[in-house]
Amino acid sequence: MTRPSDTDHSPAHILVVDDTPANRYVLATTLRRAGHQVTEAEDGTRALDLLRGPGPLPEIAIVDVRLPDMTGFEVCEHIKNDPATAAVPVINISAAAITVDDRAQGLYRGADAYLVEPVAPDELLATVTATLRYTRARRRAELLAERLHLLNRLTLALYSAADARELVKVTAEAAAVIFRCSVAALLTTPQGSPLVAHTWQDEDGTARADAPQVHSTAAWPQRRDPSGRAQPPGTDLP
Repeated sequence: MTRPSDTDHSPAHILVVDDTPANRYVLATTLRRAGHQVTEAEDGTRALDLLRGPGPLPEIAIVDVRLPDMTGFEVCEHIKNDPATAAVPVINISAAAITVDDRAQGLYRGADAYLVEPVAPDELLATVTATLRYTRARRRAELLAERLHLLNRLTLALYSAADARELVKVTAEAAAVIFRCSVAALLTTPQGSPLVAHTWQDEDGTARADAPQVHSTAAWPQRRDPSGRAQPPGTDLP
């Protein structure tokens, strides 16, 4: 999942799909002047190839209804039916399909908004801003729900740690996953001698553990409270 931008008004990456070079130029120029990054496609096939490619997804796709290889409605359906791109909002735009039935069909088939050309720059930019506002709010909510799920899972793992070594390992994983950074956790004896170190990497959202560094084979018996839970390191000092 992509991360939300700092604000709902910050620039976005926008895909513009139109087979008419003049129309594509006008749309792209208006968006770029407003600070947005624009990727252009001349037909539906090229647009879908870009969306399925290795690069980051655009935050919005502006799709002309009349394209040479498929309709903009079909492009929208392909986008919405693919789990990898379903969250990308689509704005249909057309100078020919401008009836109420056309606009209703576009919205029924998955479009998030529908514009009729010629469209004033202010209307285009306002529609883009409104679309970004609700899609970014949705992504913030999804990210929060994901983080809460991770927090609950990792908290349970912390309380379920069988001994101090496992507690240190789980602590490093939890910090790396929640904060998406590199983390190192060191377990020491009560006298301060290192026993084992665990490091986790999660800078790109994919947690992975490095091999633990064992500094000593000395055992450190882990005490438990009356409920059976492992006590944190240091709480079993005499």
